Amino acid sequence: MSAANQIGDAIVSALSALGWKVSADPGADDMPVARRKTPSLPSGKEPPAVVVVVGEEGNVEYLTARKYLVSYPVAVVYITAGGKLLGDDTTLRDRRIVIRNTIDKKSCFTSVTGFDSSSYGGRAPFNTNALNKDLNYSVQVFTISVQEDRP
Repeated sequence: MSAANQIGDAIVSALSALGWKVSADPGADDMPVARRKTPSLPSGKEPPAVVVVVGEEGNVEYLTARKYLVSYPVAVVYITAGGKLLGDDTTLRDRRIVIRNTIDKKSCFTSVTGFDSSSYGGRAPFNTNALNKDLNYSVQVFTISVQEDRP
């Protein structure tokens, strides 16, 4: 399995384990967390949702004759309804902190072969102008670096 797939799966698993609900109802379903090519709601799902987008490999640093250090941009997109509302969303702000802290833990990537480091910030691996204006998109970008074998 590619490093990009491993990274995406690790982040989806870590965020799914948070057990966020789609509403305050005691019997509400867990909020969907999915991996997609672009930040869009999973088929048949309504907001809120979390979408993980893993971009193409970025910087490649030659470490040795046998190893590369490859960086992958990852966007975690928290999608909510009410894109045209102007009010601040304190729940969203609190959850952004939880997302950042969850992905910042080395334990998030124990299943990723050659995991080296994660950092916060950078450019989203998609065009944010193309997002549906009827929804709110809160984008957080991470760079995940892994050591990979050279051919």
